Amino acid sequence: MPLDWIMLRADDVKALLAGRGLRNPRVIGWAGAGKDFPVAAEIAVDLPEVTDLTAGDLAGLDREVSVLVGLDVVVVPQRPGERDLLPVERVRYL
Repeated sequence: MPLDWIMLRADDVKALLAGRGLRNPRVIGWAGAGKDFPVAAEIAVDLPEVTDLTAGDLAGLDREVSVLVGLDVVVVPQRPGERDLLPVERVRYL
C-alpha cells in the first residue's frame, strides 16, 4: 500500500521538507484515508509566515519527495491557519 511506502521514509521526508522551511507534513487525500489509487499521494505542509519558495521550487520538491518514497507525491502548501478553515471558506491562491 502506498501509505506504507511513505511512512517507511517519514523521517527522511520530514528532514527534506524541514530543510525548505516547511513544517507539519501530513498525508492527505486518498493515501491519508488508506486507499490505494493509481494517482499521486498528497502531503500537506505548513508554509512559514514569509517564504521565497516559488511554484518551480515546489514542483522540484514534488520530484525529490517522489524519488525518496518511490511513488508520485504532490506537496500541498498551506498558509498558517488555512487548514482550520472550512472547505467553503478556503481561498485559492492562483
